[in-house]
Amino acid sequence: MARAAQNAQAGGIIAELLEPYVAKPRGAAVALRLFGSVHLLALKGLVPELARWYPSCGGTTRSHPDTVWQAFAEACEVHREAVAEGLTHPPQTNEPGRGAALRGGMELTAERTGLPLRLNEIGASAGLNLRADLFRVGTPEGFRGPADSPVLIPGAWVGNTPPSAALTICERRGCDLEPISPVDDAAALRLQSYVWPDQQARFERLRGALELARAVPADVAAQSAEQFLAGLEPEIGCVTVIQHSVMWQYLPDSVRAACTRELARLRAAATSAAPVAHIALEPRRVRDDTDVDYHGFEFTVTWACWPYQEEHIVAYASPHGPPIHWE
Repeated sequence: MARAAQNAQAGGIIAELLEPYVAKPRGAAVALRLFGSVHLLALKGLVPELARWYPSCGGTTRSHPDTVWQAFAEACEVHREAVAEGLTHPPQTNEPGRGAALRGGMELTAERTGLPLRLNEIGASAGLNLRADLFRVGTPEGFRGPADSPVLIPGAWVGNTPPSAALTICERRGCDLEPISPVDDAAALRLQSYVWPDQQARFERLRGALELARAVPADVAAQSAEQFLAGLEPEIGCVTVIQHSVMWQYLPDSVRAACTRELARLRAAATSAAPVAHIALEPRRVRDDTDVDYHGFEFTVTWACWPYQEEHIVAYASPHGPPIHWE
């Protein structure tokens, strides 16, 4: 990465590839687009000289950075069109580690209401965290979740963990502007490309979550967040859960304001017979709802269960989820 930055400053291949994106805001994650696009080539087996240094492809990180950089730069040159095309795609990340935080919110909700949960996720990507109730999560007291789950997250929870509650899910729905189908091999591979090649634990979680998604259906519509929320109403006999993780910051101000209004509408419509819960893992706001602390990277888990409990911070987490410190 350091050598790619030097190459960009010197007007090399990286500068040429990134030139159309110099005015993009930080939230566009242009660097992640670049490294994800090249990683995708490695995952496809198209750049073996680079893949040999990527643990995600069975390689090793034991090499001098210059050796890796030469293979990376060659991949960019030889596959310039593919990398340029990859740069046009906003990064799609669907981190199952964040599902460990959402699962905790589900348990708080189930314990408080004793009702089945209707899961609704905005910015759901491939909808992997719509199956978070089926993840096996490590806590100070042991593991929670099915023993045969393909998603194992040891050491996920620390601190005062949520009370253990049985989870009954009656519906799994979500939305994304560009949803990814977990049963589409090419789409699933692109999703994996946005994980850094040396982060093996994340890869194992992601591949396990893709396996789980192929076995447990969930409906993810190609729809904006505010439109999706506008179509929701509380339902008697179950809890309508709205969840999201690390997506709020990417919404345009007008969409974020519309989503806030829809959440307020659902809060006002919630009753003891038809509660509404809101579970979110997002960066801490530093001034108002349009400002994110990009430097501190403190992520909070917030939870509300209307009409019983107003929204408050229940945990702190890392950008990828674990370890999640419950209050």
